[in-house]
Amino acid sequence: MILSTLPEIEQFIQGLNINGVLDVMRSNPMKSRKLLQFSEAEKLNADKVDQLFQFCYSPTGSNNRRDEEAIAFNFTHYLQDVEADRVSTSILDPDTDDLNSITVQLTHILQFVTGCPTIPATGFDKQLSVMFNHTETQRKLTANTCSCTLYLPVSKVLVEYESFKQEFTECMFSSPAFGVV
Repeated sequence: MILSTLPEIEQFIQGLNINGVLDVMRSNPMKSRKLLQFSEAEKLNADKVDQLFQFCYSPTGSNNRRDEEAIAFNFTHYLQDVEADRVSTSILDPDTDDLNSITVQLTHILQFVTGCPTIPATGFDKQLSVMFNHTETQRKLTANTCSCTLYLPVSKVLVEYESFKQEFTECMFSSPAFGVV
């Protein structure tokens, strides 16, 4: 089996030799291991995902700040519910036209915001951010995977937790190309 993949292994080693990466990995094998294998110890939890996000609030004391803080609290609560497997949705399978019920996972949220279902071994290049949108034209929450930004519209719908949960789940799973990126 090893001989059948030998060309790929040799190409991988040659790639690591570029700029001395292989030498650094060989001199620090335990640190390098984290880059090459998934560890169950690094499993996502709600607190870890919540700490990845930086909320961009309106100035303290402004009329918008109270609603923004309520929506941010709902986001944190949503992450905890997702971690506890208390959020599910139904998705239409395009091949069979059947509705499949799935439990929302923290990986779904990361993929929606960043395009990546897990935290990369070296972390994200930039801080994930949450921006609040106060315009009436933007009624649905959206995400920009290039800038790793989640845009939350400030509305009475998102201030109520059950509405927030339903809206977030619906927008996440009905976004174009979700799960395909």
